[in-house]
Amino acid sequence: MLTLCDLSKFFDVETFLNSMKKKPNLRIYFYFEKSVKPGKVNAYIDKLVDAGIPDSCPPEFDYDFIDFERRSQLKNLRKAYDLKIRGDG
Repeated sequence: MLTLCDLSKFFDVETFLNSMKKKPNLRIYFYFEKSVKPGKVNAYIDKLVDAGIPDSCPPEFDYDFIDFERRSQLKNLRKAYDLKIRGDG
């Protein structure tokens, strides 16, 4: 598990996660500063959802950072990913 805290608006989630693909089973948790707007993160989550079951574990975000719908979509992707790596999916 990797937890990243106090991330600013300059942190690029997509670039970071692309660099972590060699660690596909690593659970990553992001916590952004309160002032950060989730627009770029939301766009990245939308791309993940559109792509279907990912090759690496989808990240988790601070509870209040993303909306309920995207949080639910990421949870479903994590479940699908877990089933895939266990061979159940």
